[in-house]
Amino acid sequence: PDLAIAQNFFSPQAETGRMDGGLSLVLSGKGDGNFRALSPAESGVVIFGDAAGLSMADHDADGSPGLHFAINSAAVRSFTVAPGKLLSVELPVLPGTRVSLKGKGAPDQLAELHVGSGYLSQSAPVLFFARPREPALLEVRWPDGVKKAYSVRPGTPRVVLKR
Repeated sequence: PDLAIAQNFFSPQAETGRMDGGLSLVLSGKGDGNFRALSPAESGVVIFGDAAGLSMADHDADGSPGLHFAINSAAVRSFTVAPGKLLSVELPVLPGTRVSLKGKGAPDQLAELHVGSGYLSQSAPVLFFARPREPALLEVRWPDGVKKAYSVRPGTPRVVLKR
């Protein structure tokens, strides 16, 4: 998935009443800037209740991220995302670090490390990209403006960057 949403506004005001009838939604990028909504049966992600936070992290260190939904008065729900299909880029915690992956025959991918990803939730300092099928270039711009480039071989599962 390219985008996941799970939010319910449980009890914003006494006179309004509960608004917890929502259902999670996973969107898949079409490659042209548009998205397609996946049905719960297609995505496998179904979150009912008061979902208050969402983070993405590789909780079992297998190289595949998981989506972790925090739900008020309930256990965290976790879902593994695209096992074996993503490149994880581990970074020091330097918010504002921009990383791009560029390769032949594939669209450029860009991500920025940020903090404060949701209500009482925090994603790990790891960015995820589609694994390159051809040699690719990983370009990093650190928050102080320093730039560096790294070569990435096809099928590489993990890159660890140090500042």
